Amino acid sequence: MITKTWGPRPFGAARAFTIIEALIAIVLVVSAVLGLVAIVPATIGGTMRDSQRMQAIDVGQQYLDRIREYATTNGKITGLPAAPSVAVDAGLSNQDSTIQAASPGVFTITPNCTAAPNAVSGLEWDCVVTVTWTEASENRSVSVESYIVSQK
Repeated sequence: MITKTWGPRPFGAARAFTIIEALIAIVLVVSAVLGLVAIVPATIGGTMRDSQRMQAIDVGQQYLDRIREYATTNGKITGLPAAPSVAVDAGLSNQDSTIQAASPGVFTITPNCTAAPNAVSGLEWDCVVTVTWTEASENRSVSVESYIVSQK
């Protein structure tokens, strides 16, 4: 007569997954994948926001360079060159990497130059250029500042 005993299995005996263990493993894997997929849109949004911020800093710096050139040439800061209208670069289209995507808006450039404190010759200015734009119905801005000295 053969009797079945419960207890430890003999060394080398194979043990198969039960249906419950398989379901638990599937739920864990699916939840991990869904967690990773949820991160992707936030990452893309952050990258776009950083890209537009870097563009705004570049636009502000270029305009400051124009002010510096104007002040050096004319020896004054009044009558600044007109601020350009610069479109926000939205990058390349997702469907075809050779087609430029439509711009989501423009950068607005606002200069503010004042006589530098403790200016010796009256030819020193503290200039702040504020660049604003709208991103996802929120107004964003960045300021770029420079100290300008004319040699005239």
